[in-house]
Amino acid sequence: MTSKKRYKKQISSLKEVIKDHREKIEQENLKDSPNIDRIRHWEKEIDIYEDSVNKAKKRFERG
Repeated sequence: MTSKKRYKKQISSLKEVIKDHREKIEQENLKDSPNIDRIRHWEKEIDIYEDSVNKAKKRFERG
């Protein structure tokens, strides 16, 4: 797999995980008593994944 394909796949996978985490947060917020610690955990992971997406995009653009 070429490096560009690898970065595209990595970006796609990370975006999917971010989407899943946002859905989990949404579902958790619908509960009568949402678990704030769990939500914070997912939010921190989203920040980390978004940073990784940005780095992978930069690498992809460099080739």
